[in-house]
Amino acid sequence: MLTSETFASNQQFINAWNYFASVCPQGKVLEANELVITWRGTENFFINAVFLTKPVRDEAELETKIKVAVDYAKKRNQPWWMIVAEDSIPEFLSPQLDEVFARQELVSLSRMTGMATDQLLPTTHHSQLNCVSVNNLEMRQTVADINAISSNLPPAPFREILELDQFWQETVFGTVGYVENQPVSTAITFLVNDEAYFQTYTC
Repeated sequence: MLTSETFASNQQFINAWNYFASVCPQGKVLEANELVITWRGTENFFINAVFLTKPVRDEAELETKIKVAVDYAKKRNQPWWMIVAEDSIPEFLSPQLDEVFARQELVSLSRMTGMATDQLLPTTHHSQLNCVSVNNLEMRQTVADINAISSNLPPAPFREILELDQFWQETVFGTVGYVENQPVSTAITFLVNDEAYFQTYTC
């Protein structure tokens, strides 16, 4: 796996998606050709994902890995996405990414920002924000729906995973933030390999 400190958040992203797939019925996690593939095996593209595990050196190497991912997905004929961290691509190649992916009939879906830290600042409280731990099905659905809204995606793929009892194990924690009794934000924390991985969303 990548060792760059600036890539740490991407590695935790991979770990979290490994977890997503592992708790799903028929979920699979595969490692091959310096790729990690997490697959739900249904129309839920959210879990059907492919990650790079090592930096690529040039356009040809990136295109080869994209073709491996595309070939895997075509055999299953299910929606999917590929996550490429900027730190895994040479700087000179960044302006050409859309063109490289377009040759394999892939388009940009969204852009996310990852961060890594050894220590968090002390907690501060917004005077109007009431944070409540996720403890029932309705709150799980709220977490899923806020995830979907903030990602500009339909809620069904998120609910399919986040409603599962087996998802909410002892190493996973959820919180919903309310303003005037209306849900406006959410966070999920995964404890993976003695490190905490956070996903936060607002609507």
